[in-house]
Order: sequence, then structure tokens, then C-alpha cells
Amino acid sequence: MSDDLTRSFNGSVDEKLNQIISLIRSLDSRVTGVELAVQGIGSRLSAVESSVQGIDSRLSSLEEKVDTRLRETQPIWERVLSEIGELRARQDQFQKGLDELSKDMRLGLRKVERQIMQLSKDSLEHRTNLVMLEDRIEKLEGDNV
Repeated sequence: MSDDLTRSFNGSVDEKLNQIISLIRSLDSRVTGVELAVQGIGSRLSAVESSVQGIDSRLSSLEEKVDTRLRETQPIWERVLSEIGELRARQDQFQKGLDELSKDMRLGLRKVERQIMQLSKDSLEHRTNLVMLEDRIEKLEGDNV
């Protein structure tokens, strides 16, 4: 393959050497450019790594704070949940008492309705008797005159 490269050069051996040296210099400058680019990439990569380390450190700090807050608030949440359970139990008891009171009131109102109906009947009967007595008194008074 190296034979193929050297055949493409024209001229004497000195001219061919000059052409080769020129190509080597061109390659050297291109390699230098690549090296500079790689160094730039390397420095940018170092900056990214530093930034990632900073983010990792901040994340670790945040995780510690969250864990601390969770440990601090866990008893509060447990107490709140316990109180909610107690409130639900009290509410259930209250609802049962309210249901029983409602039932007792309905029964009591029915009893009062029946008593009112009985009083109404008795009152009507007394009025009827009173009218009958008044008629008898009038008749007796009319007979005595």
C-alpha cells in the first residue's frame, strides 16, 4: 500500500521527499488541531464532571433533608391518622345515637298523634253529650213553665 502512495508522487527523489515532508507537516498540523479539540473536549468534560459532582452533592444533601423531615413528621402523621380514626369512631357512635333518637322521636310522635286523636274523639263525644244535655234541660224547663 505504501508503494501506491509513493507512485502518485511525480519528480525526483528529492521532490518526492519534499512532497512527503509537506504531507507529514499537513498531517502534523491536523493532528495538532485534533489534539487541541480533544483538550477542549477534555476541559469541557472536566467542567461537566465537576458540575455533575456538585449536583450529586446537592442531591445527597437534599435527600438527607427529606429523610430528616420524614423522620420529624412521621409521628405527627401517625397522630393525625390516629385522631382521624378516633373521630370516625365518634362520628359512627354519634350517628347511631342520632338514628336511635330519630326512631324514638318517630315512635313518640305516633303515640302523641294517637293521644290527640283520642282526645279529639273524647272532645267530640263530650260536645255531643253536652248538646244532648242542653236539649234535655231546655225540654225540662219548657215542661215546667
